[in-house]
Amino acid sequence: MSDDEEQAELMTAFSGIPDMSDEQKENGESKMTKMVVFLCVFPYVIGCSIAYCIDHFGGANEPHKAMIHSTEYYWVYLGYFVVAWTIHFINNYPMIKKGKVMQDGNIRANMMIYRVNSTGEAVVLEDRGDVGEYNRANRSLHHMNETMAALLPGAFLAGFVYAKASFVCLLIFSIGRILHQQGYVNGYGGHGAGFALSMFSHMTIQSMVLIVGIEGLQGWVQMQLSDGTV
Repeated sequence: MSDDEEQAELMTAFSGIPDMSDEQKENGESKMTKMVVFLCVFPYVIGCSIAYCIDHFGGANEPHKAMIHSTEYYWVYLGYFVVAWTIHFINNYPMIKKGKVMQDGNIRANMMIYRVNSTGEAVVLEDRGDVGEYNRANRSLHHMNETMAALLPGAFLAGFVYAKASFVCLLIFSIGRILHQQGYVNGYGGHGAGFALSMFSHMTIQSMVLIVGIEGLQGWVQMQLSDGTV
């Protein structure tokens, strides 16, 4: 018996996880792949649009921006964005594999699934009653923690140029996270509105950082061209 066949046999023996046919797994993986691509592109389109409007209509501290460009600190801004996007992608990628294991419902709150070696049974989060609410509240907490490594540095970088706009984004992010947790406690799916608020405000912060970095890069390219280096 191959490893895949053995794993499939164990999965059908798992208790607590609804059995999925091969077709359901294929459809689930396909659906989640499209979702991950969407989440890694569309929120940045919205974020960049908002950030552009903020910059275009006078929301930037131009002396601070000029300081960043003159000191070539824009490379740090560009590097931050690369890492922030990578964090966003890595946080979302497991959804593709989740599509092959879990369907809709509170079962999707499980970040990991364990197995009892002696019986082959699954160990999943309790999703009923007070314990289920507690588990989902903590799942929301973990979800927020997944974003903080990108949010906090981005807030400092963006805030140096777009102080007021960064404050508004952080305020919306905070409201979104509270709504996310309260909605998640009530059941999987209730966190959607909070998720959207926190994500788009976060993407706007990242996009403000990106704008500063791109403008600095444009200046660097023009300088290289004028010097004949490129």
